[in-house]
This record gives sequence, C-alpha cells and structure tokens, in this order.
Amino acid sequence: MDSSVFFLLILSFFCLTLTSCVYGSVGDRSEAFRNCLSECFWRKCPAKAAPQSTIDLPDDDWSRNQPWYLKLLVWECEDECKYSCMWEVVEIFQKNDRAVPQFYGKWPFVRLFGIQEPASALFSVFNGLAHFFMLQKIVQRVPRDAPTYRLWYSYALISMNAWFWSAVFHTRDFPFTEKMDYFGALAGVLFSFYTFILRMIGSDQAWKWLVPGAACLTFFVYHVHYLAFVHFDYGYNMLANVTVGILNSVGWLVFCAVKRNGRSWRDMAPCALSVLFVDCLMLLELLDFPPFLWTFDAHSLWHFGTIPVTFVWYKFLIDDARHLCGIKKTDKIA
Repeated sequence: MDSSVFFLLILSFFCLTLTSCVYGSVGDRSEAFRNCLSECFWRKCPAKAAPQSTIDLPDDDWSRNQPWYLKLLVWECEDECKYSCMWEVVEIFQKNDRAVPQFYGKWPFVRLFGIQEPASALFSVFNGLAHFFMLQKIVQRVPRDAPTYRLWYSYALISMNAWFWSAVFHTRDFPFTEKMDYFGALAGVLFSFYTFILRMIGSDQAWKWLVPGAACLTFFVYHVHYLAFVHFDYGYNMLANVTVGILNSVGWLVFCAVKRNGRSWRDMAPCALSVLFVDCLMLLELLDFPPFLWTFDAHSLWHFGTIPVTFVWYKFLIDDARHLCGIKKTDKIA
C-alpha cells in the first residue's frame, strides 16, 4: 500500500472517532465550567441568565469598556463569559494535576486582538499570500496560450479562496465561517483532483474536461447542499475530504510515475515531494496536543508546514506548463 494512502486512512479513522467530541468536551461539560458560566451570565448577561424575566436586572458596563477590536469581531457577552470561564477551568485542572481539557471540541487558545486562534489564522494568511505570489510567477513565466495556463490560474484563485476562509474561520468561529472554511477546503482539493484528471487524459477535446468537470461540480454542489440545508454532519464532511484527498494524492504520484514524457526523475521530484510532504504533515493531526504558549497546536503547525510546500508545488506546475509548450526552464517568454 502506498504510504500516502496509509497515512490518509489512519487520519480518516482518527478524525471520524473525534466527531462525537465536536458538540462537547471535558472542559465545557465540567461542573466548574457550568457554574462559572451561570454566575457570569447572571452578573454580566442578564438577558442570557433570565431571558423571560421582567425584573430590572443591573446592567453591567462590560460592553462600554470592551475594546473596539472585540466589538469588531463580534465578541458578545456570552462569548466573553465562555472565554473567561475557560481559563478559570484550565487553572483548576492544572492545580489538580489533570490534563488540559478541550472546550467545545477545541483546545484553549489565548486570543490576540480578538482572534480566537491567532497562529492558525496567521499561517492561513501566509498560505494565501504564497498562492498569490506564485500566481504572479505563472503569469510571468507561462504563455497565455499554454494548455494548462487557465487551469493553474483557476487553481490559484480557488486555493486563495480556501485559505481566505480558513483565516476567517480561525479568527472567529461561527457556524457560517465554519461552513465556508469546510466548503473552501473541499473545493481546493476537489479542483486539484480535477487538474490531475486533465493532466492524465488531456483537454484537447471538449468531453475530456466537461465530463470530469461536471462530475466534480455535481459532487461539490451535493456536498454543500447536504451540509448547509439537510444536516451538518462532521463525520461525513471529514470522510468526503479524506476520500478526495486520497484519490488526489495517489493520482498525482501515479502521474509522476507514468507521465514523464522524456523528463528525468529530477524534473518530477517537486511534484512527488510536494504530495508526500503534505501527506506526512497530515500526521500532525494524529499527534494532537495542547497548544504550547497557548498559541501553537498541531493544526497551526500543519498550516505552517504547507507554506514552503506551496512554492515547490508551483515550481512543478510552471515547469510542467512550459514543458507542454516546448519551452526550456531557462528560456524566457515574450
């Protein structure tokens, strides 16, 4: 079995076993957390503590003293209580020599200017910028009439969209931003799989790009519709992403082996190494651990690791596009 398939299968099993933890974790289910929330809601959030009450409860001035960036990122009274109680419970757990708990399926993070997961958000921005920078390289080094020019141009735009929503989601976790993050991620890996198909069969005839394109688009529309309007199933979403990821990973490794067309293994190395390195990075999700400095967890390091891979991957895409045009690596285009 290919190593990338093995890694992805392990990851899929691991992630599926965690789906039950999304709606609740040790931290938010603890009595200390619930008691803290009740007290905080009563002191700071009268509407939350007694929504049906006609008693004139004292109005806390928390909102008037709230920094502008917290207001901008919509940190409501209930969110402030959950954040402050989270750290109170973390301190209690540590004093009793208990493991750091998760809350609502996430590790506790120190927010930075209202950003919930600052490391993951920042690294998502860097990933998006990496794709933007390499898109400029495609424009500069690949002829507009190259067979794959529009393909890689579209790939860069879809990837930037995915990393944009990843940054937004890690900045503030709302149901809408969560869905957009998941949908953007699937769009990216699904389009990458689509590009693999076109590189294998070519796009010189309309059916070669229409048929797989229609199939991928149909699956994507179904996926979005099901999660957005039928049932937001974390297990199904993870299974769909991992399945497409397996097909995409194995597909590109097969491409490197059978589509050399006179090129050396050294020419194909950026493609294979990019795929294998990303597969290895996914193991970080298996080595999940509490964030050190309450900022850097395995997921953020996964995002950090994909930044340099982006440059290597685009190097292959550019060289491959120029190869199809009969342009040498050292040649310039008009």
